[in-house]
Amino acid sequence: SISITSAHLDRFDYDQAGVLTTQVTIVVKFQNDNAKAHASFYDAGFILGFHGLEIAKLVSEPFDVSKNSSIEFNYQVESTPIPLGPQVGDIADRSIKQNYITFNLKGTARTRWRIGLVGSVKFW
Repeated sequence: SISITSAHLDRFDYDQAGVLTTQVTIVVKFQNDNAKAHASFYDAGFILGFHGLEIAKLVSEPFDVSKNSSIEFNYQVESTPIPLGPQVGDIADRSIKQNYITFNLKGTARTRWRIGLVGSVKFW
């Protein structure tokens, strides 16, 4: 399983020219609940979004998780300056004033379990 264990908004700058720059720290946990087989995660990738705009891509190289164990990755995501249209700009401005910013994170990963002499089983 994959879960977000913590997220922190390090910076959220929206200037008068309508340009957004943001930095977020996200901790993603990859869990292998299988007590009998090691798991390999690969093709793991996530998209961080802000009201329909892609802010950043989070990716990782293939990695293994031991039996009945987990591993956490700290992603520090910094966007390039993003020009916002009037509608999303209003949302950014309102979010700052309300001190409440909403992001979404979507992604996938493929998993392979090594099962003794049988070989491996893949899921995606």
